[in-house]
Amino acid sequence: MAVGLLGLVAADVAAQSPAPPPASATVDSAHPGHQPDLRVRLIDRRTRAPLRRRTVTVYSDNGLRCLRPPCAANGEQWEGRTDSTGVAVLPGRLRQESMHLWANGYSARIDLLASAVRRTANSWVVALRRDRQ
Repeated sequence: MAVGLLGLVAADVAAQSPAPPPASATVDSAHPGHQPDLRVRLIDRRTRAPLRRRTVTVYSDNGLRCLRPPCAANGEQWEGRTDSTGVAVLPGRLRQESMHLWANGYSARIDLLASAVRRTANSWVVALRRDRQ
């Protein structure tokens, strides 16, 4: 009898849970549980000039650290480019508890969550220091 009851509870929970959207679905704030894309404007810390057409790499994970594998950190690395105004559009799936960013010719990777100035929830500005040559 208990097995039947558990099966009914599991079926009821499954019926109430929304089906995940297809991988091709557009991610936006209208879909609960999904993060909208993040617009990050990169500028030179000294000159305040936008970093135009610059390769950008972001590594994000859920912030979990463990002493012994396996660690379910959910890590993901993404590479893209800034546009002519210095803006890189990061996929919403990169928003996690730990996010680091680096750009060619500029300082070592930075903690995006600690260093970014948030203009809006989805539009941030980051000032990077140029590498010494």
